[in-house]
Amino acid sequence: MRPSTSLMRSLPWLALLAATGAGAQTTLTLTVNDGTSVLLAKNDCARTLAVNWTFAAGGAGPCTDHQDLVIWATKNTTCGNDPATGDFQVGTVPQSTWATTGSGSFTLRVVDLPVFAGATCPVNNTEVPMKLCAYVKYLPLGAVTCLEGKPATAPTITYDSAPPAAPTLDSLVPLDGALQVNFTAGNDASSMMVAYQSTIGPYTTKSAGPASAGSFKLDGLTNGVTYAVLVYALDEAGNQSDDSNIINGTPVPSFGFFSNYQKSGGDTQGCAAAPAGALPLLGLGWLSRRRRRSPGGRRS
Repeated sequence: MRPSTSLMRSLPWLALLAATGAGAQTTLTLTVNDGTSVLLAKNDCARTLAVNWTFAAGGAGPCTDHQDLVIWATKNTTCGNDPATGDFQVGTVPQSTWATTGSGSFTLRVVDLPVFAGATCPVNNTEVPMKLCAYVKYLPLGAVTCLEGKPATAPTITYDSAPPAAPTLDSLVPLDGALQVNFTAGNDASSMMVAYQSTIGPYTTKSAGPASAGSFKLDGLTNGVTYAVLVYALDEAGNQSDDSNIINGTPVPSFGFFSNYQKSGGDTQGCAAAPAGALPLLGLGWLSRRRRRSPGGRRS
């Protein structure tokens, strides 16, 4: 028995409703400063962050609860369905807005983050990661059950005012016009700085490269002059560690073979001159040539 013409005509529309009603959950995304993470230092108190949301759920209807999109910052390690005590609510997007616009943004002041909890920014010697959360419930077109909307990945905002551990200066190796500086830095260190001072001048400070290197060459020094050297570390937020221990080092000139020979008192006059240590080698070379001659006697 063939289906009626009216039923045949309604099948495409019914298929569309079924696809829409069963449709996959609409993706809700959040970014902070166009990314998924932000690192803040203690001198960032005057900054503001851009919180952007995207929720393309055109045609979706309201639910009886959580129909407005709520965005908040929390010190909790995971996001719930509502802001908790101590959280900061960034903003609310009414259902009539998110259902038609699909995207928007809020401004978040650093001083409003829950890490401060009423305290004055900056707060020293603390490192706190925070999550940026969002939650909404919506009824897809043609569906009968409300669905939850929340970001698959909650952006992280980290406030870091804790300095890294002080590094250890292990040794100084004398070089020509330089010192090789060997150090050990903590896991929280990102880069190194060096400070050095001769007995006749003030301390000079300059960058010494990544903390993971373990050593660097401090050049531009004067041979024969003793320098007091120390290092300190910086983390990714720019926090500075305490100074390391101090070690004194003195650059020394280096010489090639001939210069070393001269330095040891070798005679440089005449083309036949040779270091005393080389004479036995010359004698061995002469004997070797004698043995390679033919057994028929001397060459004419």
